[in-house]
Amino acid sequence: MGLFNDSVEQARKNNLKDMEDKRMRFAEQAAKEGFMPKELLLFSGDKGGLSGICREGDNLILIAGPDFGGEGEFRKYVIPSDAVVTHREEIDVAAEGLGGIMGFGKKGEFGFEQVFELPDGEVIKLQAIVNRTSYAVCDPKHNALLSTKRRRGDANVVWDFKWMDKHSMPTMRKKVDAILEA
Repeated sequence: MGLFNDSVEQARKNNLKDMEDKRMRFAEQAAKEGFMPKELLLFSGDKGGLSGICREGDNLILIAGPDFGGEGEFRKYVIPSDAVVTHREEIDVAAEGLGGIMGFGKKGEFGFEQVFELPDGEVIKLQAIVNRTSYAVCDPKHNALLSTKRRRGDANVVWDFKWMDKHSMPTMRKKVDAILEA
């Protein structure tokens, strides 16, 4: 038995393969529909799920993906602009102790959750929180989610995401606002 040859590691590998299989089914369906937005914002939440937002004509497009190791598939929701029900919840958690320096205390967090209420009652949250979530800005040439090429070694799509930091937060806030206001 090797160093990385136990049941936990095998479960992780199976989860990676399942996640990549789900992503591939979603990407292939999107390709059949001709769905490839000019700009797609993707966010990985604090529980590992994936959510995304973009515009296609007069419609807002929301994408929701399963949590890592969770049930369900990637889903795309097309919402007419005049039917969008959303609100923003600001997040501001003060640092504690030494702010995480050398393991003492906790880093602070700030950002927002954009909450969308769908007609069927489902709720989708885009989380953009410094020190807790990650993001990707995708275009047609570099779209980690919608690429129909299988990722090597069943890599998780969120591995391509950037960590949300205080420098990227204003830009992401403006990008989400621009999509909502378009």
